[in-house]
Amino acid sequence: MNRQGLLEQLVSQLQQSGLWQSEPVPQSALESQVPFAIDSLSFEQWLQFIYLPRMQLMLDQDEPWPQASIAPMAEVAWPNHPHLTRLHELLLALDQA
Repeated sequence: MNRQGLLEQLVSQLQQSGLWQSEPVPQSALESQVPFAIDSLSFEQWLQFIYLPRMQLMLDQDEPWPQASIAPMAEVAWPNHPHLTRLHELLLALDQA
């Protein structure tokens, strides 16, 4: 599957898992300088409000895909949550894309 399809599936899976937030987070939460904004956002908020928009922008502007892996952070953020397996699989696929 292509990157665009993976991003769309990630959005869908976050919504289906009840992890999609309908209200935006405060702008100050998005300005964190800490990796994954862990001081101001949950991991799912970081995915929704920082990761997904950045990845979409990179695709739209035909920029190189980042080499950093985010799937390991999912393991830390969502330990022992087997119902989130599909989300983790999508993140692994995006890491490898």
